[in-house]
Amino acid sequence: MQTSTAADHPHLSPGTRQHSRPIVAGVVTALVGFTSSFAGVLAGLRGVGADPALAAS
Repeated sequence: MQTSTAADHPHLSPGTRQHSRPIVAGVVTALVGFTSSFAGVLAGLRGVGADPALAAS
């Protein structure tokens, strides 16, 4: 596996790359949270007797 260095991306300062990591981590966390919440809602709807078509609407 090759690692990139600052020389590989001269247009990005080291500070720019360091600031983007928390942003990417936040976006990933939000997507995982939304997905798990959505799955929970679907499971709850199925639990109270909703058929797949009703749960999908």
